[in-house]
Amino acid sequence: MPSDPLAQLYDDLERGGYDPRGPEYKFRSRCPGHDGEAHSLAVCEGVDGRAVLFCHAHQCEPADIMTALGRGVRDLFRDDTPRDNRAPEREDDLAAALLMRLYAIGIGWKPGLQRDGTPNPGFFVGDRCPVCKSPHLLIQRVSQKTAIVSCAAGCSQRSIRAALRVEAVVR
Repeated sequence: MPSDPLAQLYDDLERGGYDPRGPEYKFRSRCPGHDGEAHSLAVCEGVDGRAVLFCHAHQCEPADIMTALGRGVRDLFRDDTPRDNRAPEREDDLAAALLMRLYAIGIGWKPGLQRDGTPNPGFFVGDRCPVCKSPHLLIQRVSQKTAIVSCAAGCSQRSIRAALRVEAVVR
C-alpha cells in the first residue's frame, strides 16, 4: 500500500460503496466483511501510521475485510514501517499468533526495549490488556511454542488467552 494506508482504505471503501464518514485519520464505514447496513466498521491510525480496523457489529477479522476490498493485511501497514515493529513472521510461532490476535481486535503493540534502547527480540508490549483494559500487557517469546503473557492488573493467563482466542498453551 502507499505511504498512507488510511487514505487508501478510505478511497477503497468509498469506491466499494461502503459510505465512509469522518476524516481520513479516524472514520466509520459500513463493513465489507459482513456487508451490513450500519456504519459498524471503525478505522483509525495506529502505531507507525498503520490502519487499525474494528467491526463493532460482527468483530470481522481484518483479513476478511481487506479480502472483501481486494487487498491483503499487509496493505494496512505503511511502506516505511520498521521491521522491528512487525510481528514475527512464522505462522507456528505462539508469540506471532498472540500479536496478530492483538492487532485483529484493535490493540496496538510495540517491541520491548533493552536497557540501551535497542529492540529486544522476542519481547513485546501491548497497548492494553484485552480482558481488563489495563494499559500494560507484556508478551515474551520463550520458544517457538511457548510465550509468557502477563497483565499489570493480574488477569489470569486463561482469561487473556480466551480473550485473544489463541488455542495454544500460554504460561
